[in-house]
Amino acid sequence: MAGTGNDDISNNGNNVTINGGDGNDSIENYYANNVTITAGAGNDSIRNSGSNVRFQYSAGDGNDSIVGFNATSTLQIAGNTYSTKKSGSNVIVTVGKGKITLDGAATLETVKIVSDTVKITNSTKSPVKLKSSYKNADASTRTKAVKITGNSLANSIVGGSGNDTLTGGTGNDSLWGGGGSDTFIYSSGKDVISGFGSDDLLKITGTFSAPTYNKSDKSIAFKVGSGSVTLRDFGTTTTFHVNSTTYQLSGGKLRAR
Repeated sequence: MAGTGNDDISNNGNNVTINGGDGNDSIENYYANNVTITAGAGNDSIRNSGSNVRFQYSAGDGNDSIVGFNATSTLQIAGNTYSTKKSGSNVIVTVGKGKITLDGAATLETVKIVSDTVKITNSTKSPVKLKSSYKNADASTRTKAVKITGNSLANSIVGGSGNDTLTGGTGNDSLWGGGGSDTFIYSSGKDVISGFGSDDLLKITGTFSAPTYNKSDKSIAFKVGSGSVTLRDFGTTTTFHVNSTTYQLSGGKLRAR
């Protein structure tokens, strides 16, 4: 693994993993096979002449270019959905504000891209249960109500503008409801719900302790056995509906009404 600077990395060994770390790195995989390359944050340049090479890119990693992406290559994307377009002989893969340029890949019959994020649109059938290979769900562009249930991973689930129902599952999950009157269902793990509104409802399965309000980070936490569910980034919201109880935040204190 390289450091935080602008590194020059060369590899000719099979069955290895390369991690460029932060910085604008230059990485060359010279006729080596079964290699995993993670360039990391920064605008990185990768050259490849090997087979069965997996290129890993996470949302926020910057603008990267890959020369030598071939029919045996795989681009693995984490943390966001992606879109692709052809530009001359290249394939441009956009992930959030970043992009990966696959130099010359437009001539390939198939460009293999795998992602841990599923995009949920108005045409997606509800309810949605995340398959074991997916970590994230993004329904931010959806206007119709949707029910989304996570899996055993630490899921990131983003709702749309409808009246959504979001269930994290058994991992330590992060949930965003978006617009609408949303319902969040908690059963286990250490979950965080962001953007909770006065029209939203939190359903907690099992016995939970009285909630605590943290003035320093303006969060509300419910302890549920060995797990917890925390409300963050709720803005000016002062009314919180949890199961059949309504809590009121006033003067820095949280009370049941």
